[in-house]
Amino acid sequence: MPVAAPCFIWGIRCRCRPKAAFAAPHRRNRVRCGARGAARRPVERTLRAADGRGLVNTSFDVDYFDGPGFAAWLIGGESRDPDAVCEAFRAQVRRMADGGVAEKDFLAARSALYGSLVARLDSVENCGEMLASGHFYGRNPFDLLDAAAHLDIQSIYRRLREDFDDEASTLSVIRPMDG
Repeated sequence: MPVAAPCFIWGIRCRCRPKAAFAAPHRRNRVRCGARGAARRPVERTLRAADGRGLVNTSFDVDYFDGPGFAAWLIGGESRDPDAVCEAFRAQVRRMADGGVAEKDFLAARSALYGSLVARLDSVENCGEMLASGHFYGRNPFDLLDAAAHLDIQSIYRRLREDFDDEASTLSVIRPMDG
């Protein structure tokens, strides 16, 4: 199926832990990643505005997924300049990792994350998925709430510096066919 605009995925492999060491640190890492995902909004607004160029549209998304033996960020969507999107995202991550997150923004992101975790408990389907996932990954899914409540900004800075390594990333682009 042809595409109308270039579609891209930028994948970044993250440091992961062996299965035996996965369960406890995973709770904190997963929550930290959720807070970083919430912190993507400033760069997303910049990419959408981009001095009127609009580098991304509503298809832009940031996702983190992990499990025993793997962890990765996937950043992607439609853009006429995927390289510029990746560079803008890298610049934002570097700024944030160097202490460029205002305390009020961090607290808002942490509260939003906590609220979204609590909201998931309002669905039998979500609770079932959380329990099944927790069983197969050897983790207590309800520990995420506690980890979110105690998340600190220094751990966010540390994970930003550790996770976004250009040597462990690749950009894939699907371009429209000519003609």
